[in-house]
Amino acid sequence: MGRRLVLLLLLLLQSAAVRSFVTPGYSSVVSRQQHVRGRVALSLQQDDLEDSGGPNDESEKKKKKNDDVEAARRRLEFLVSDGTNDDAAKTSDDDEDEEAAAPLLSTIGRERREAEISMLRELEYSDEASADLWALWYSERGPTAAAELRAIEVDLFGDMSQWDHAEDRLKALIEEHGMHFVEPLNRLATLYYMQGKYEESRRYCQAVLDKKPWHFGALAGIVMVCANLQDITGARQWAARRLPPIPPDGTTNDRRSEWVERAVEDARKALLEEEVRIRLAFGRKQRYQRKQEEAQQQQQSFEEDAWQ
Repeated sequence: MGRRLVLLLLLLLQSAAVRSFVTPGYSSVVSRQQHVRGRVALSLQQDDLEDSGGPNDESEKKKKKNDDVEAARRRLEFLVSDGTNDDAAKTSDDDEDEEAAAPLLSTIGRERREAEISMLRELEYSDEASADLWALWYSERGPTAAAELRAIEVDLFGDMSQWDHAEDRLKALIEEHGMHFVEPLNRLATLYYMQGKYEESRRYCQAVLDKKPWHFGALAGIVMVCANLQDITGARQWAARRLPPIPPDGTTNDRRSEWVERAVEDARKALLEEEVRIRLAFGRKQRYQRKQEEAQQQQQSFEEDAWQ
């Protein structure tokens, strides 16, 4: 009886919750694009003020967490700085296939990650930043891919006869941009859920959450998928990781504050890992260049000895 009650409660949310896979009122994403570009620049200015001891002072607890991340950054950079650490080189070689699939972090990419972290922080007291996050996720591979996603959603939430066409277009986006562009994965999870293909939907939800554990749309979606699969244990576990709502009276929600803190920490760790991958990649390139130079010097020395 208890399991049936839990399942019933989860399913009661289903009719209105399909949109939680995707941006609420997805047409508003278009109008948020320019706003997000400004937010990226603004977040960089705020970070500069914080680094210089400006007016955006943080609490002692957050300062300690930032210090821990910076300490981890220094330790990892030390390991790969001179290219002589065998373990680091071995790990780099073992992960070569994964790195080939994931594009290296660019300057613009780093700015976007920092803006994303700033927006996640703002979720503690308001849902307004969620629209900015959706717009940011839409445009992670540029305006052309974002426009294609918006066009696909017309098929997705329009005529059911267009669902096969929407699936083909989403798979084409994934083929073009890779699995690290999570919004096509999230849309495909939504489509499979609407088609009743719950196992396929769960796989794509998990793929999104592997890349962005803080993706509140995929977190809400996978709860519904587990409920339809009658996976009560999975539904409970994922429900505990969803973004808690803001109380109607506007009071502080400790669970939401904890969620935001964890999301920010996960996002910062992900950024750190991407930066380390860059160092490893450049370290391999530098080692290769040194070996090429040494080989040329040896060849030149051999030729001079042979001539004499």
